[in-house]
Amino acid sequence: LREARLAGGGALTLVTARADAQLAAALRGLPRGAARVVYVHEPGAVWPGPAHAWVRQLEALGCPVTILAPHAPAAAPKGGAADAAIGT
Repeated sequence: LREARLAGGGALTLVTARADAQLAAALRGLPRGAARVVYVHEPGAVWPGPAHAWVRQLEALGCPVTILAPHAPAAAPKGGAADAAIGT
């Protein structure tokens, strides 16, 4: 919240690998659309999973969420659906 206020109305992009309920609580104090979240879910995790409700909660607050699946370190991006991002 401090960073958002110091930005003077600018937008924030938050990148996280944890579906943390405290993040949603903190974003409630910001104007709608002031923050965007990029969520990198766990390798091998099935989507939608437990984080699905968390993402929907963020979206209900007016916070767009982009969901990315991480690549194995040795894997090269293949393109197509395997490397697609979900969200806005």
